[in-house]
Order: sequence, then structure tokens, then C-alpha cells
Amino acid sequence: MAQSWKSLKPQSVISSFGSGVNNPAMVTYEYDDKYQFNNNKYGTPNFGSNGLSYDANGNIKTLNRNSAAGQATANLNYNYQTNTNKLSSVDNYAAYGYEVFLPEE
Repeated sequence: MAQSWKSLKPQSVISSFGSGVNNPAMVTYEYDDKYQFNNNKYGTPNFGSNGLSYDANGNIKTLNRNSAAGQATANLNYNYQTNTNKLSSVDNYAAYGYEVFLPEE
């Protein structure tokens, strides 16, 4: 699990600490097999190669996951029903279906 953020600092802070103070920041959290928190790390995320791409409607098209060592663990492609935003499948992972429920008369 992780969180990242970016905030613009006032000019007085930038003057004191330099322009790098506006760089994005990130904290990752690690848990053991009992889901107990056991470690965290602070750093600078690399948003330039975040492994995400989106279609024109804002739907995820691809998601690439890497291990902490930087090795690829999953390269997922998301597929949608034609002319909709309904997810139909994620390659080599899952397929989705939708049911229409009509109100009773």
C-alpha cells in the first residue's frame, strides 16, 4: 500500500529550501502475513513511468505492476464493452458480465 502527494509551497519556503521542495513525495507501507504493519519507506515517486494508461472516457486501459525490486509482476490490459464504459475483461485475469433487472409490475 502507498500514498503519494504533491503540494506547492509558498515562495518563502522555496527560497529557503530550493525548488526541489515542490517535488512529489510518497510513503509506502508494508505488512506481514497477518496484515500487521511492519515497515514504511519515504521517497520520491516516478510518475513518468507509472504503468497506467487511460482511454478518452477516463477508463483504465493498462496497468503494469512491479515488485519492490522493480521486476514486472503483472501487465494488465482492460477491455470494455463496445461503446460503453462497462468493463468486460482484464486479459489473463478476469471476465465480467452485467445483468439487467427490470422492476416488477
